[in-house]
Amino acid sequence: MRLAGQVSCNLSPPSCSIWPALFLALQACAYNPAIQREQLLLVSEPQMQELGAYSWTEYRNQTAEARDPALRAKAERVTNRILAAKGENRSSWEVAVFDDSALNAFALPGRKIGLNAGMVRFCRTDDELAAIIGHEIAHIELRHAAERASQDLAARGIMSVVIPDDTNMESIFGIGTTLGVLLPFSRKHELEADQIGLRYMAAAGYDPQAAIDLWSRMADQAGRGGTPTLLSTHPADSERIAALRAEAERLAKFRT
Repeated sequence: MRLAGQVSCNLSPPSCSIWPALFLALQACAYNPAIQREQLLLVSEPQMQELGAYSWTEYRNQTAEARDPALRAKAERVTNRILAAKGENRSSWEVAVFDDSALNAFALPGRKIGLNAGMVRFCRTDDELAAIIGHEIAHIELRHAAERASQDLAARGIMSVVIPDDTNMESIFGIGTTLGVLLPFSRKHELEADQIGLRYMAAAGYDPQAAIDLWSRMADQAGRGGTPTLLSTHPADSERIAALRAEAERLAKFRT
């Protein structure tokens, strides 16, 4: 979904009155080789981690964790395998399964991933769950939350690239902010997380075809009138599945 006020680093010549703001915005653009484009990043990683920790604590205080040990074990097993393949330190990541039947998952800055019990149950295999977890890890690694937050700040005219590290980020974004919920990721972000997440799961030995199967089943459920929460701000089903299929085919060529 294209959000009002989004800022692109490739801007047309502006009027003289906004040159200072444009200069600051261009200074905050950083090239990300993983997705081969520039990102507007007005907010530092420590600030985003602070906001992520706040949102994580608020969510855990409001939502009970699932008691089913099999669900937690499945989430841990898949997460550990993907992170190991990436060479990540598992202790720096937090993963929780929440007692919620909605088909949803989310990622927060500071390496925090939340999975609803309904989502874990809906995934028939570890490969399918790897598609979800890989997708959420990709959102974090690609700094999508920082980019989305920066777009929100820019839309509100807060263009300074020097936001002191001791700034109370909750006061800027509003108490109770949950990134990815209050500030939903864009269609571009979701497609990028699909692509990079597919690479993560494939590197861990999971079958990328499972991602296509999973999203197809979710699309079928949406067609029956039960749109999963996870799909409410995501790309069109046909676009997403076509992009996943193209990336899976590309990855298959490297494995053969």
